Amino acid sequence: QDIAARVVDLPAIDSWRYPPKFSDANSDETDFLKDWKDIANRLPVWRTLKQLDRVTGIGRYGCLLLGVKGKGSLETEVGENTLTSPEDLIYLRALTEDKATIKEWEDSTNSPRYGLPLMYQVEVGTGDNTKTANVHWSRIIHVAEDSLDTGVFGTPRLQRIFNRLADLEKIVGGGSEATWQVMDRGLHADMRDGFTMGPTDEDTLSDEIEEYLHGRRRVVRTAGVDLQQLGSDVVDPTGLFNIIISLVAAAANIPQRILIGSERGELASSQDAATWAGVVLSRQANFVEPVIVRPLVDRLIKFGVIRPPKDERYKVAWRSLLAHDDQKQANVAQGKALALVSYAGEFEAQQIVPPAEFREKWLDLPPEIPV
Repeated sequence: QDIAARVVDLPAIDSWRYPPKFSDANSDETDFLKDWKDIANRLPVWRTLKQLDRVTGIGRYGCLLLGVKGKGSLETEVGENTLTSPEDLIYLRALTEDKATIKEWEDSTNSPRYGLPLMYQVEVGTGDNTKTANVHWSRIIHVAEDSLDTGVFGTPRLQRIFNRLADLEKIVGGGSEATWQVMDRGLHADMRDGFTMGPTDEDTLSDEIEEYLHGRRRVVRTAGVDLQQLGSDVVDPTGLFNIIISLVAAAANIPQRILIGSERGELASSQDAATWAGVVLSRQANFVEPVIVRPLVDRLIKFGVIRPPKDERYKVAWRSLLAHDDQKQANVAQGKALALVSYAGEFEAQQIVPPAEFREKWLDLPPEIPV
């Protein structure tokens, strides 16, 4: 269960570890950015989007319900520029596939949404407070990962590794049972040559051995019978466990040490961390941004909740998971410094004056001071 939870949650948790930053026309004070900051400060946007990413990995898709002020029931469409300010967005809800089932499809071949969901049946609340409502597609951000067709249905993260997880459960449970069985194989009653035992004596000895094995007595009385331990063996399922874990890690595209959280040497863990950082960065660029972030922002711009960016374009920047690695940054800085020293040494050996741009940018020296 822990491995399954990490396979589902780890990609989402690390993809949203550092929320992205928006930029608009190389300025931090545009109307677009002000409106987005207003929403991000008022609503738990990043936490909800991370939750949406997690629930998307459980089923074939996940949904984000946009709660807007007024505009009729949830069944009605929210038209373009029908809202006027960031305050018109009042809530965000992440929903699993079973909480947001597709009720109606667009079947008009003249519609740009042909073959896509038109109406959802959404279930909110828990227990006795559960309520269902029909929701128009314009109020839903539909998210599917690893989709091979229209983008409606994706591949659950556990689908590729489900059989291996079942194998892992068998090894863990079977290993425990095997250990219990072979830790104490029991006793061997060896009757001495020439000794005979009556039915009553046999029953008595059998009862005493049974009571001894079950811990109800510590002494067994024998006459003409020798009791010997059958011995024990050590069960070590480590080999099979490691094989299955490696298969799970490969299928989930997560380095093994990242998946199980073990550290075996600084070099190996650093390599795994760098590999995983690259996987996360690729996932952010190819899934999180185009499938979650931009559809949400574009929908809010379309509604009129957020004023459009300048030139109708905005950028989304992601921070690398390795950006906080001080040691790596120090090593990079040291490498640059050594390269600059070597470069300056070549100028000095050949009695060549370095270009002014090089002196000012890299050596931080004015042109009149010799190297």
